[in-house]
Amino acid sequence: MMYSRPAIIIAAPRTGGTLLASCLSNHPDIFCVRGEPLLDGMPWKASLPGAADTQILMCILSQFGYQVGMCKITYSQLSPEVRHLIHVIRTKIIHLTRGNVVRCVLSQLMTGSVEAHAHGTGVVNSDAFAVDASYFVKRCKQHMADTCGMRGWIGRSGLESIEVTYADLAGGEGRSVDQMEGKASNKICEFLGVDYPIILKTHLRKVNPARMRSMVLNWDELCATLTTTEFGEMI
Repeated sequence: MMYSRPAIIIAAPRTGGTLLASCLSNHPDIFCVRGEPLLDGMPWKASLPGAADTQILMCILSQFGYQVGMCKITYSQLSPEVRHLIHVIRTKIIHLTRGNVVRCVLSQLMTGSVEAHAHGTGVVNSDAFAVDASYFVKRCKQHMADTCGMRGWIGRSGLESIEVTYADLAGGEGRSVDQMEGKASNKICEFLGVDYPIILKTHLRKVNPARMRSMVLNWDELCATLTTTEFGEMI
């Protein structure tokens, strides 16, 4: 039996990376870490003290007995060393994005600490909060710039890649789901070179499934600002 083929999910925070990794971890031919192995304080870092990020990634991506070894990493975890490793071992890339930038940034602000995740098994966080409209627009623009920059790097890398959106996974923007949409599952499994014999489910639930207007105390003020920008159609 051969070692696994390397693949990786690259995603900005709150774009569905935890959901996707959790679903793929339930495929019998895929070894996929459910959390973020390169995040400080996570089990992989704790169990391999002193190990470089590239060493941790090699442990994950080269699994014996699986067809694919993979995990999720965020944009900020793509150091030059990690990018070099991904390129050298010819890693397949799933670039996960989110079309509704407003919803994405709201989720980032609501669950902004490193301990908080967009999906989890804990109590749902439904507390509304006030938003600085100007700051919010800057965050949206930065998110789009980061996504475009990552898309450019992936294109220049020459590696096999596909881009999938959160709406693709969930069958629509803002939905709370416990399994991956069938069409997206087929596309991803075909890209990874594995069969699609089962419905890929997750035990996680969405932390902030509420409508956007109920998440923001000054929603009308935020909407008035957003309607003057390219993000107006996303509210």
